[in-house]
Amino acid sequence: MTKRLNILILDDDEARHRTFIAHLKQDHTLTHAWSSQEANSRLGRFSGESTYDVVFLDHDLGEFDEPSLGTGLHVAETIATMPLEHRPSLVVVHSHNPDGAKRMTVVLAAAGVNVVRESFSEKFVKRCARSWSLDALGPGNHVSWKTP
Repeated sequence: MTKRLNILILDDDEARHRTFIAHLKQDHTLTHAWSSQEANSRLGRFSGESTYDVVFLDHDLGEFDEPSLGTGLHVAETIATMPLEHRPSLVVVHSHNPDGAKRMTVVLAAAGVNVVRESFSEKFVKRCARSWSLDALGPGNHVSWKTP
């Protein structure tokens, strides 16, 4: 039995959002956020048993052109402080910024969040679509990450 995953995607690049849609929308429910404020707002809406199973985080969100978008680090910090029952089962940091991605990964891992760091590519998104062990999902369980 497989479960339709509830996925939040934070990125400021329209082409990346289209790539996620092309490979994940058929089997999963996708929510898109373009700024750290929007992602944090969407994370804050969940209560009770409703949570995101997976959150994809980019770090650089146009902060040089538009500082108001914030960075993925702001969202990582939010997730790190969320009650355990509301945290996503898996956070995937897909930023091409190595320093930003490392900071996000460290913050999440230090809080005990199941986190994977991998730079974005279409091949990466395709691998995500087929890599999760959905049978393991349930209360207290995590989406697992399998390497090819």
